[in-house]
Amino acid sequence: MSRIVVISDTHGKIPATQRALEMFEEYSPIAVIHCGDICGPEIVALFDRWPTHFVFGNNDFDQFNLRRSMEAAGHVCHETFGTLEIENRKIAFLHS
Repeated sequence: MSRIVVISDTHGKIPATQRALEMFEEYSPIAVIHCGDICGPEIVALFDRWPTHFVFGNNDFDQFNLRRSMEAAGHVCHETFGTLEIENRKIAFLHS
C-alpha cells in the first residue's frame, strides 16, 4: 500500500517542520500534500525528499516567490485548491 502524508501550517518554522519531516521518513511516502500557510520559500526547500503538492493558505502573502521555489524544486503549486489522483483515488485539498 502506498502512502501519502499531509502537513499544514508550517508558518515558516524551520525546526518544527524538519522534525515533522523526520517523522514522515518512517512512512516512506510516495507524495506529500502541504495544505497551506507555508510562509516562506525556505520551507519549500525542506520537502525535496518527496514529490510535494502545495496549496496557498491565508498567511502565504508572497505567493510569487513561493510559487517560484516550488517550481524550481519540481513540486506542484495548485494555487488555492488542489486536486490529484494517486492509484485511482481522487484527492482534493485546500487550506480552510
